Formats: sequence, structure tokens, C-alpha cells
Amino acid sequence: MVRTLLFIIFVIVAPSCGSSLAPSVRTITVNCPQILFSGPGQSTSCHAAATFADGTTADETTAARWASSAPSVATVSASGVVNTLAFGETVITATYQSVSASQTLQVQFLPPRGN
Repeated sequence: MVRTLLFIIFVIVAPSCGSSLAPSVRTITVNCPQILFSGPGQSTSCHAAATFADGTTADETTAARWASSAPSVATVSASGVVNTLAFGETVITATYQSVSASQTLQVQFLPPRGN
């Protein structure tokens, strides 16, 4: 019984002993390489990069929570892939450790270019 109790206390306390916490996120940026689409049925992969309080940066695309302000215009997957569904405008937002950033995407009719 005593060994079990000591083991449980060790498991609960040990991870915080002597370890430093990860630096907090200062800013996050969203980069969608394509922001203007000529119609429904197109896609692009957006990326989220975090800058931490210690000045380091990291790609947090898969760790971020993604959202579209107009899911009827375009959806965004958990990995940042945007798929256009209809004409209009949407704001794609990535949130990581309670810090958010957004980028506006437009789906509009673009007439063919003349000669």
C-alpha cells in the first residue's frame, strides 16, 4: 500500500520537478498562399506560425485550431486545407494557445483574360 501511494505521488509530482514550462505564444501568423479564387471547387493549404516569448518560432499548422467565418463559402480542415464551395468572402482563422490570427479569402467570378 505504501509503495503504491509513493508511486502515485511520484507520477503526479515528477513531471513538474525541475522542468521549465514552454515559452508562451506572443504572436501567430496565418499564411494562405492563395487568397483569391476564381470559383468553387478549388483549394489551398494555409499555414500557422507561432512566435514565442523567447523569440523562437515554430510551424504550428497541425496544432492550431482552424475556423472559417463563412463555411458556406469555404471550409477549412484541421490541418489548414481550405476548400471553396461558393462565391463570396470568408475569414480563415487559426488559434494556438489562445492567440489567433486571420486571413481573408475571396471566391469570385473572374472572367477569362483577353489576348
